[in-house]
Amino acid sequence: MDEKQLEQLIDRGETTHCDFKAATAWAGDARVKLTKAIVAMANTRDGGTLVVGIDDDRKSGRISVGGLSPEQLTSFDPTKVAQFVNGHIEPNVKLRVEKPTIDGKNVAVIIVSEFDAEPHIVIKEGVAEGKLVFKLGEMLVR
Repeated sequence: MDEKQLEQLIDRGETTHCDFKAATAWAGDARVKLTKAIVAMANTRDGGTLVVGIDDDRKSGRISVGGLSPEQLTSFDPTKVAQFVNGHIEPNVKLRVEKPTIDGKNVAVIIVSEFDAEPHIVIKEGVAEGKLVFKLGEMLVR
């Protein structure tokens, strides 16, 4: 995804097929919460895109690119992301991770394909901050 495509995606705002997340690393509780969003996107017709490093002010409705630190960006290793996500659901999610720059700031873009024949079902619970984020047998949807 080039900078122009990313700008257009951000300008359209969040939709059924696009979700923005604040800056975070692919680690700890954050990856459980991101996994929920990824799997829900995979269970949505035509899949979708998750952009990490976007600040979304809910009160004003303004969206800005906060970007990721170099350490946060490095944590979004495509193999590690796929392994963690697919360790929690069946069948495996098809995804790819891109790391474009917009306005001089790095973001992580996770592009998620729609499921093939069967929807993705949780096979391992996800817990973050001591709370159940998704449970065994659940089909996550947007």
